[in-house]
Amino acid sequence: MSYSTSKFLFPCSIFFFIFFMNCNKHIKPELDKPVVARKLLSLNKSSCFGKCPVYKITIYSDGLSILESKLNMNKIGLFHSKLSEEQLESITRKINKVQWPESRTRFMKNIPDLPVSTISFYKQDSLFQRIESNSTLPQDLESIHTDLSDLANQSKWILAMKEKEFNSKDIIKDELQIDMDSTIQAATLEKIFQPYNFTMKSRISEYMNFYLFTYDTQKISPLEMVVFARQIKGVRFVSFNKKLQLRDE
Repeated sequence: MSYSTSKFLFPCSIFFFIFFMNCNKHIKPELDKPVVARKLLSLNKSSCFGKCPVYKITIYSDGLSILESKLNMNKIGLFHSKLSEEQLESITRKINKVQWPESRTRFMKNIPDLPVSTISFYKQDSLFQRIESNSTLPQDLESIHTDLSDLANQSKWILAMKEKEFNSKDIIKDELQIDMDSTIQAATLEKIFQPYNFTMKSRISEYMNFYLFTYDTQKISPLEMVVFARQIKGVRFVSFNKKLQLRDE
């Protein structure tokens, strides 16, 4: 191979490497199997008299992360992401090291302006332990709190829904409008989300793969259902159904 050819191929190789690396960053996570994602733990941060960040981050046993970003964050809305295997193993290891029988559940100072952090731990999707604090926690719990705070402030979040869309008084929380491409059908979603009584209610457009679904909000929260549906490959759009507004004559 001549020097001039090598000189040409090397920059091209770098270009394609960077190109594919950037493409991979935008691949959204998927739920490949009809499984129930179970909560592992969550962190809820309350408001204060100042500009404290207000959010809730929930981690699931399969590494799914859901962020409800509410106030004083660099992004507001409903987001999702996926932990790496290393991140999930690290958090799970720290949870298992906590001495639960000896752990207090409240670490509160009598200062009303301080934001309250609530860490909830789950077993088999049921609440196991809840820790409230507005001060420094014991080392094992503080490490978990730091990890969750860092995750909430990371940049690798995928927008699932804007805040105004899920806080509107007109939404019907147990009904979702879902548009899909030709690779997936309504029956597929019904099968995947059968544990939540996910059922096709009607077809919105006869010309598009666009349907109205209903589900049981006693088995899954509306925001969780939005994120779970958004992760499925082939799903292009998810929105809550809305109440019709009658015009005054």
